[in-house]
Amino acid sequence: MKTARPIEHILDEFIDQMGFTPVKPYFLTWCGRMDISVGADSKRWDEAIERTRAYRAALGKGMPAVRSRKDSPPLPEARPRISRAKPKGWRTLERCIEALARWGREEIGGRRPRTRGYRTWSKGRSDAPGLTTLQEHGTFGDLCREAGL
Repeated sequence: MKTARPIEHILDEFIDQMGFTPVKPYFLTWCGRMDISVGADSKRWDEAIERTRAYRAALGKGMPAVRSRKDSPPLPEARPRISRAKPKGWRTLERCIEALARWGREEIGGRRPRTRGYRTWSKGRSDAPGLTTLQEHGTFGDLCREAGL
């Protein structure tokens, strides 16, 4: 889980990297591209600028002038995002259909397949993809038909 750093630290990093004080929309776009969470502090922009000014003064740094968005240089390219999710190996359509077919054999026994029943069966099982993973490949009903249910 990402946690937000104090906004004055993030603004200080921005100023050191870019060389000017940004306007709020430019700063928030930069944070998004850098995969930086700013939290609720960004809602009080004037206070954030004042806190940054005090923080930089304590570090012996000056506060550069504010540039409007149109006078600002182009934003840098986005950093590559690092996925924090563990790979599950269920991303292929074939493996999802195999799991649905196994669920059909073990659980439903000729009854009509329901998402609630599949969700209950697959929860906590390492050998079954979650419902969201199944839905990456199509609707639940279409996948059940493909699995012969």
